[in-house]
Order: sequence, then C-alpha cells, then structure tokens
Amino acid sequence: MLEISQTSIYLNNLNSTLHYQILKSAEGKASPIEIMSALANAYGGLLIDLLGKKAAESLLRGHADHIAAREDNGISINNN
Repeated sequence: MLEISQTSIYLNNLNSTLHYQILKSAEGKASPIEIMSALANAYGGLLIDLLGKKAAESLLRGHADHIAAREDNGISINNN
C-alpha cells in the first residue's frame, strides 16, 4: 500500500483522468446519474485497492457523514 500523502496525490491525478475518460466514453450513451454512479464506483474501487477495505470504508463513511451534516445544517459563510 502507498503512504497516505502519496495516495492523496495519486488519487487527485487519477480522479481527473478517470472523470474525463468516463465522461468521454459515456457521452450520449448514459444519463448524468449513471455517469456519476460509474465514477463513484470506480473511485470506491480505487480506494479499496489503495487503502484496503476498512480504511476505504472509513473514508467514504466520513464523506457521507459530512454530506448529511451539510444537508441538515445548511451552509453558513463567515468572512470575518
């Protein structure tokens, strides 16, 4: 397995590449939600391969909790 810092850089670069390839190959063939689902599945698979099942699950659960909290509380911006 890669170190976390290396994994982060790798995923950032790979995410852009995957996003482009998935969008390009699905153009005109799939709905936007199907494309997003394929992208999410690819990302999840990469996390499992790079971090292992438990770490990938923990990371994605953290993302899900963050999304749920934003939906519950709304967004506030303080520029001070």
